[in-house]
Parts: sequence; C-alpha cells; structure tokens
Amino acid sequence: GYGLTRDDMRLFWDMYLQAPGDVTHPYASPLEAKSLGGLPPALILIAEFDPLADEAEAYAGKLRGADVAAHVIRYPGMIHGFIEYLGGVDAAHVAVADCAAALRTAMGELPTAT
Repeated sequence: GYGLTRDDMRLFWDMYLQAPGDVTHPYASPLEAKSLGGLPPALILIAEFDPLADEAEAYAGKLRGADVAAHVIRYPGMIHGFIEYLGGVDAAHVAVADCAAALRTAMGELPTAT
C-alpha cells in the first residue's frame, strides 16, 4: 500500500547490481561511502510513507556531515513514487515545482527569450 514493495525492491536490485556483493558499493548504497565530501548540493524529496524515508534522512545527514548542502523537503501523506501522479495528486505538482526551483537556483536564473 505504500507504492514500493519488498518484491519491487528485489527486482530493482536484481536489475541494478551485477553481483550480490555490489549491494554495499557506494554507487548502489551511498550511505556505505567512506566520505560524501566534494559532492554538489542535493535536493532530497521524502514522501511520508516511503519505506526508504529513513534512508533518505540518513543520507541527508551524512551529506551535511561532509559539509555538503542538502535541502530536504517532506511531503506529508505521500507514498514512494508520488511524483509520477501528475494530474492526479496535487503534491506531485508541488514536488515538480520544488525541483524546478532548485534547478533554477543551482544553475542561476537564465535570461528569458525576447
């Protein structure tokens, strides 16, 4: 009921990892990295009812601990993947707008066409 099941996660890991031992590789599990220093600023969107919410919070904390700017936005009542429900879930529109605003900030305001 939360948009991400144990079977889904197994399928994704099977598709993503080349070998079972890769599960601890920092590219697959960033929390396993010795250091996250030097990474660019991050925007982390967290759905309230996402099974991965605690990991997202921990990742934000680890980034901040490495002096990397990490902005977290929480979406109450939302499930994993809610951003895919544009047109049906108001919070999805808000999340897309939040991402666009973060990109504008990161890239600097671009001149408008005249």
